[in-house]
Order: sequence, then structure tokens, then C-alpha cells
Amino acid sequence: MKKIKLRKIEPVNSKIISVKVIFLVILLALGFTVSRFVKKPLTQNNQSPKKTVNLNDLKNPLGDVKGLTDQFSAENLKKKSEDLANDLVDETINQIGKTASIAGETAQSIVYDAALRPFVDQFNKLPKEQQELLRKDLCR
Repeated sequence: MKKIKLRKIEPVNSKIISVKVIFLVILLALGFTVSRFVKKPLTQNNQSPKKTVNLNDLKNPLGDVKGLTDQFSAENLKKKSEDLANDLVDETINQIGKTASIAGETAQSIVYDAALRPFVDQFNKLPKEQQELLRKDLCR
């Protein structure tokens, strides 16, 4: 027959439980508040009176089409697309320039850390007399 081991039951931390309950209550209140504000405009739209359309209020559809054909003419579309392409090229050049300058600065710091840092560390380890001799030789 197997022996059943009893686990020691640890006391429940009431602070953690109260924090969790408060968090859930806040979430529920926030959910109800948001749902109330989201539903409110929908009910206002449903209650608005329906407008009746009068034939005299309608605009001349041919006049609207003429305006649209002028707006979307081949010359107009060509000019707008050229302007858009120029803006796109300018923005691309600016972004490439920014990226190149950042890459240059990063490469400079990497080269400094990789090449000059060991030299500076070795220089600082030298005795003062040898440091002065090296300074005189390097500053010539």
C-alpha cells in the first residue's frame, strides 16, 4: 500500500489577493465605462430623423462629371505623379544621408574602441618617465 505524503499548506498572502481583486474590479469598471461610451453614439444615430430627398435639391450630375474630368486629366495626373516622385526621391535621399552619418559615427566608435583603446590602456600602464618620452616622440 502506498503512503500518501501530505503537503504543508502555506498561508495565503491576503495582500496579493486583495490587489488582484481590486485590479479585476477596476478592469470591469473600465470595460463597462468604455462600452457605455461606444454604444452611446450608435443609439444617437438610430434616433436621428430620416431626411427625405427632394428632386430640386439634387445637383446636376453632368456638372459634377465635368469637374471630375478636369481634375483627373492626363496633364494633371502627370504633374501630380511627378511631384510625388520628386518628394519620394528627396525623402529617400535624406533618409540615406541620415543612415550613412549614423553608420559612420558607429564605425568610428567601433574602430576607436577596437584599435585605440588597447593602446591607451598600455600607455597608461607604463611608468611616468616612459609616458613622457612617448608623448614627446608622438607630439613632434
